[in-house]
Amino acid sequence: MDITFSLQDLTSLPSLVAFDTETTGLWAPSNRLVEIAGVKFRPGFGVVETFYELIDPERPIPREVISIHGITDEMVAEAGSAGQVLRRFFDFCGPDVVLVAHNAPFDISFVWFELVRSGLPLPTNPVLDTCALSRDHVAGMSSYSLLSLCRQFDIAASQAHRALGDAELVAALFERLLSILADRGDVDHSRPVSYTH
Repeated sequence: MDITFSLQDLTSLPSLVAFDTETTGLWAPSNRLVEIAGVKFRPGFGVVETFYELIDPERPIPREVISIHGITDEMVAEAGSAGQVLRRFFDFCGPDVVLVAHNAPFDISFVWFELVRSGLPLPTNPVLDTCALSRDHVAGMSSYSLLSLCRQFDIAASQAHRALGDAELVAALFERLLSILADRGDVDHSRPVSYTH
């Protein structure tokens, strides 16, 4: 399903939620979530509220993955299941809020598979991909990774690869992209920003 919003639509929303996940691997059908975080914010007004929880993946976390995000089996031993945590996460978001992620298909695929495994309904929140937006509106980058873009715009010089820190970077990057579009005068419905979910 394709949804489009103008820049004016986006800046008038009461809030959005930038989110990020950490996982046991790269392929959602055979891997699990170990962490999710969300940053509820309003463009131009800053962060309103945050959400952060570890998740028990119900399997050992591979050593090579621990070396990336630093989340160990001991850290998730007392955490809630994916279904329990995701229910709380979407309660935090609300049913109508626009979600924002970087390389959104990756995070969405893990969330969706965990919801299906848990027998929970799939949400209908639109999702904005800051990676896709950056490719559309920021020319000349050799890399469109979250860290490369944050360095380009002096948002951050490093990335911890933890869900809350990365969600904060996504929120900051999204605001910077809105600023770029506003500077170009891209404020009407004739040049929409595209969303998919």
